[in-house]
Amino acid sequence: MGIVVAAGGCGAREDGTAVRGGEPAVLARLLGVSHALVDAYAAVAAALGGSSRGRSASRGRPARELPAAEPAARDVLAAERSSAARLEAALRAAGRATVPSPAGALAEAAGRAVRAAGSGDGRGALRALVEAERAAGAARIAALPLLGTPAHRVLAARVIAAGAQHQSALLAALGRDPVPDAFAGLTPS
Repeated sequence: MGIVVAAGGCGAREDGTAVRGGEPAVLARLLGVSHALVDAYAAVAAALGGSSRGRSASRGRPARELPAAEPAARDVLAAERSSAARLEAALRAAGRATVPSPAGALAEAAGRAVRAAGSGDGRGALRALVEAERAAGAARIAALPLLGTPAHRVLAARVIAAGAQHQSALLAALGRDPVPDAFAGLTPS
């Protein structure tokens, strides 16, 4: 998928070996994912009309073909900031760790979203944000078994669920089925 977060439980892999940096490092990786999404959503919301006039702030052009793009990005931005704040609080309580910047699929999709929004392509920006959410979800799900503290596992599960909601909101803004797979990819095609 592009982002590798880790695999295991309680800051340890299933084979019992420790994850470098332990649970704080896993939380830091999750926070890095949230930071990447916050940055992408903020840029998209601003470029597509942070003034709510439906204009691209960077180019002064109308956000083409999709007036719902900016409100959807703005609403999800607020929710993603909330997730990041909860992860920051958990990381402070668990012990400091360097927050890495995600690479791979998440970084690429976030960059596409920002570029599309900057050119006034609201539909392209939302499509790229859907891909960013998918990549973020994969990274978050991979991190879940590495968290041994029950409160951290619950927080990660809530952030994963919020990401699924964000993806549904984006799909709805695109006029697509907001729940295209009721079993979240768990059923065979």
